[in-house]
Amino acid sequence: MSKRLFPLPTISEQEFVDHIADEDFLPVYGNPIIINCKAGYKLIFMAWPMMERFLK
Repeated sequence: MSKRLFPLPTISEQEFVDHIADEDFLPVYGNPIIINCKAGYKLIFMAWPMMERFLK
């Protein structure tokens, strides 16, 4: 299995924490995005409305 993720926008954990409360977070950073965590993990963040579309 490949460890490559889809070419999604990527930000650092600190940038995510600093800006998640911004009103324009999704238009500026994208939806979904990959978060590079300090512990070495890569997390995918997706806003709930987009997730709901996938569940239908």
